[in-house]
Amino acid sequence: MNFCLVNSTKAGKEDYGSVYARYRSGSINKKYAIGFVLKTSNWELYSSKKYNSDALIPELKISFGKFANILEQIKNYFDNSFDPNKVATEIKAIRMAMLKENNDDSLKREANVKPYLLVDFMEQTLHEYSTGKRQNPKSKRDTSKVMVKYHKPSITSIKNFEKDCEYHFSLEEVNMDFRNEFINWNLEKGVKKNTVNGYLGTICAFMRIAIDDKLTKNDECFKKGFIPPREETFEVYLTPDQLQQLYELDLSDHQQILDTVGNFEMCKTERFFFESRFRPTYRNFIEEARDIFLIGCFTGQRHSDYSRINSNMIKKIKGISFVELTQVKTGKTISIPMDRRVKAILNKYNGELPEMRIRYFNFAIRLVAELLGWTWEPSLNGLRRGGYEKGNRFCDMITSHTARRTFATNAYAAGVPLQSILVITGHSREERLRTYLRLDRQEKGIIAANAFEKLVEIKKA
Repeated sequence: MNFCLVNSTKAGKEDYGSVYARYRSGSINKKYAIGFVLKTSNWELYSSKKYNSDALIPELKISFGKFANILEQIKNYFDNSFDPNKVATEIKAIRMAMLKENNDDSLKREANVKPYLLVDFMEQTLHEYSTGKRQNPKSKRDTSKVMVKYHKPSITSIKNFEKDCEYHFSLEEVNMDFRNEFINWNLEKGVKKNTVNGYLGTICAFMRIAIDDKLTKNDECFKKGFIPPREETFEVYLTPDQLQQLYELDLSDHQQILDTVGNFEMCKTERFFFESRFRPTYRNFIEEARDIFLIGCFTGQRHSDYSRINSNMIKKIKGISFVELTQVKTGKTISIPMDRRVKAILNKYNGELPEMRIRYFNFAIRLVAELLGWTWEPSLNGLRRGGYEKGNRFCDMITSHTARRTFATNAYAAGVPLQSILVITGHSREERLRTYLRLDRQEKGIIAANAFEKLVEIKKA
């Protein structure tokens, strides 16, 4: 192994760098932070052995001799007792033990500095959010359970990444090198690019908190390019005609549904799941899922919001009925003009929608779509669901979030201004809302023609 200095890229800190131990053995080729930042000139003196052992390194407040002894102890550890699972802990112990030998007050302060690991900080902060000890910095409200749940996959991914790397990254090590390794590792595992982008976004959010808490000054993740551009994906929506088909579909004959679905192409896991959920006790779950999904299509909300709409949320404003709710994710209170079909569905369930796990929900609405014959392939790319290759059939692409996309797309196609759609969906930015719009080239052309009709002469057949 050997030691190296990685120069800082921060403005005004170009003459400084962080000391790392580079260890190469077999498949392991890693750099481990030592916990020292010093001037390039002093590192050059050390590495060229032109230093005076008694001379002080001002930025470290220790002598060159003490610095050399610490690095020698760390080298002995790598040569004799290296354990990839304990590297960070052992390096810290060696450094602190050596520094405590010095009685200088500044050295004691250095020895007591707590190295903040990325995952440890993220988990602690998330715990504080979930218990109410910390509030959302923007809304000044308690963070919702949905947002806490949203961040957990990112932490799990980082943990698995660190396990394969046999290394624990600190807040100071969240840089472009970390970003590149993390992205490549996820892509090799088959994780989609946009999903990885979401993980990186979560990391940036927690790094912002760490900076605000004055635990680090590392702002590398906020530089341009840290989060790659979002990859364009093919996502479906339902047209008004399809919505009406879905609304009018008779699902009362359970035996007929069972017989029809029995001929569908399913993997063993899916078939077992369907048959177990379609027992007499649960025989209505397909119809219930369809109705809840329709509520989402007519209100434009997230599943966490539209699945809990009830009659108590119906308010009248100047004679017009609205659904008034507070969004779980954002904390925004919004008023949605109520479609007559929403009221009819709520009346069907005595004002309270049935509860249903998201797994059952997504499975059921895809079955309903297949019952309607929506089996064409709008794209050539294959989709994997549960490890089973189905192909990109329209029915297989429908999820709980399709409802929100359906509302936004149909509203825009009908000529509703984007700002009015924003009021209902609760999106923070118009740019984000535009990603929901799934119109083809011809549909966009028709909308543009209608918009320009008063400005230019357009001949219509």
